[in-house]
Amino acid sequence: MDEQKTLLNDGSRVTLRRARPGDISALAALFNRLSSQTRYMRFMKFRDSISETVLVRFLEAQGTTFAIVAEIEVGSEKKLIADARYVVDSLPGEAGLGIVVEDAYQRLGLGNKMLSMLIEHARQSGIAFFIGQVLSENDIFCHLFLATSTIAATD
Repeated sequence: MDEQKTLLNDGSRVTLRRARPGDISALAALFNRLSSQTRYMRFMKFRDSISETVLVRFLEAQGTTFAIVAEIEVGSEKKLIADARYVVDSLPGEAGLGIVVEDAYQRLGLGNKMLSMLIEHARQSGIAFFIGQVLSENDIFCHLFLATSTIAATD
């Protein structure tokens, strides 16, 4: 996947690209900027921190994972503002899905753009289904997923 430039609904310019092993510190900084509510919605438990071991696993599992990040320029610096990924499951044609967008950039169309890219890549890779668990109170993700996909909900 090549880098893709896109505009958010507020006019911000964002670069979408594959996640790279060198993104560890930027991904940690993104995690640290997330509100406790956003962390809870993404990981389905409260987390005060994320270990380097987890970050390395996020970035180095390239064989079973397709991960993209959203990068924005702030002055002369670039920072990651979102991470979206799927991990191929043990069942053929299925993958688990995870997306997190920094609070200040939520509801600007970024999650939708990233999910659409994941869906396109998954289809090209022979993945027919995204599976996973979502908290029922995670309105942002439920709305995002319903707007772009078909969901089979279970209790």
